[in-house]
Amino acid sequence: MGSTPSKKEGQAPPEDASKSALPTEGGTATSTSTKAPAAAPAAAAESQLTLKEVVKIYDQLTKACSEPEFQRQLRILEARYPRRGNPDHPDQLNYFREIHRVFPVVLKKALSQFPNTGLRATWNGWMDFQTRATAFTSDQKYLKAKGDFNKAMGFPREFTLRPPPEDPVVQEVMHEPGKATMEQDLSLLVDSDGDEAHEFWVEDRAGQLTKMTKPKAKH
Repeated sequence: MGSTPSKKEGQAPPEDASKSALPTEGGTATSTSTKAPAAAPAAAAESQLTLKEVVKIYDQLTKACSEPEFQRQLRILEARYPRRGNPDHPDQLNYFREIHRVFPVVLKKALSQFPNTGLRATWNGWMDFQTRATAFTSDQKYLKAKGDFNKAMGFPREFTLRPPPEDPVVQEVMHEPGKATMEQDLSLLVDSDGDEAHEFWVEDRAGQLTKMTKPKAKH
């Protein structure tokens, strides 16, 4: 009789592919294939991060953003945008534009140290890390590691930094009868924490991240 493989400590079990569903833009869920390929369970297990890995990655992120030069840049931005905590003030949008500009240096220094995880040192790698860490979001070790990182960045301890919008949001504007031009829609979404952006990644009850964007205008 073969021995039962042991569960890797700190690692969430892979989901049953026949029961998973992905939210669509319209809010309905589309089921994945009811029969996963034979190699799928192994691939799913490899894609998971352990709690130990997640904590180590946050520790390296904290170390990278705690370096004196990066902290100096943060102090300059905080002084330049003193009302960044007010979602109704342009300081907040301008502040996060600058954060999006400087943070990739932190990503490069931290995520490049974990090549075996497959995490790229980019914004896509950052969001991939957030998704693959959702199994541990209620664990005290995770909360402490994330909180320490946010403190070093000058954010609230439970804050999650989102990537910059991929593309500008545009809409047709009628300046003259029969003549339409494309202008950037500067209106923003506001999440439950009062943060503003063109899009947000929202975690649902199942622990999945869904991108929320402004609905397209009907013509």
